[in-house]
Amino acid sequence: MNYYQIVAFAQQLKKENMNKKQNDAFRDDAYNEESKLYGEFMSEVKLHDYSYMMSDDHNVYMKGRSFERQIEEKLHILISVCRYDADDLLDRVLSIVKQEYNDKDSNGDDLTHRVIKGWFSPYITNDEVSGTYEDLEKLGRGRSKY
Repeated sequence: MNYYQIVAFAQQLKKENMNKKQNDAFRDDAYNEESKLYGEFMSEVKLHDYSYMMSDDHNVYMKGRSFERQIEEKLHILISVCRYDADDLLDRVLSIVKQEYNDKDSNGDDLTHRVIKGWFSPYITNDEVSGTYEDLEKLGRGRSKY
């Protein structure tokens, strides 16, 4: 059982045992795993090299892409299994990841915020996120991969 399956299992136990006092340990474990996953996700989002896709070094590209996949998997678990609100989580992520590049698009987003909004695009359908689709296509990160 991998880490994400454990989190999903813990979430299922949390739902089943929410009102049963004898299973407090299961519920506590589910909350602890959820908190741990959230902390890892936020830490990885802060540390991610958002410019990896522009590297001429294949190893840098592969490492960055692998790291990004891990972030996307954790995001999926947080939203789909742990039931975090995608809009709120997006706002939190955008507030901790500062814009570092001068390549702002028509929405005022640089590379970092366009990539982040691309991660959230399967979960949010408002204009703020879906309006960056053309910019993500240029980066090869369009919605077709989802």
